[in-house]
Amino acid sequence: MDQDGDIDIDLRKYLSVLRRRWPAIAAVAAVAVLTAAILSFLLPPVYEAKAVLLVARAPLQAGAAPDPMTPGVKIAAVLASDLPTGTLAAFATLPAVEQRVARLAGEPTRRLARTLSVRPVPNTNLLELRVREHTPQRAAQIANLWASVVAAGSHALFSTEAR
Repeated sequence: MDQDGDIDIDLRKYLSVLRRRWPAIAAVAAVAVLTAAILSFLLPPVYEAKAVLLVARAPLQAGAAPDPMTPGVKIAAVLASDLPTGTLAAFATLPAVEQRVARLAGEPTRRLARTLSVRPVPNTNLLELRVREHTPQRAAQIANLWASVVAAGSHALFSTEAR
């Protein structure tokens, strides 16, 4: 240490240790690279497919008569408050939803449930559904099935239409 309280580092000491130990350092690095290479060749590839859902309620109809100038559009249509994406994320991972997707995909529910993951996209009203499978086509097929099941189920549960 010098008078200012700074620590003096002698790089020559560290370099001499590295020069003396380089065979051991190189051997550890080679074993790590070799292990990673062997595992990457032995394990089957995994592909990921994503489906993104926009989380919003349908417009509320305020009950006004249709505008004669724009047929089919109500005068006082207003958007309802958006559903929290966490609500739909929880719905997407319900056992009943996973079972329906598994049945449509022809997969055992337990196996399929391990390949599914869901996350709300931060600061948006988007929900990302992810599926990991061993073929890209199968991953895309299951992601699309899952998105369809979640969209249909959420529409039935959270629809603002009068019944």
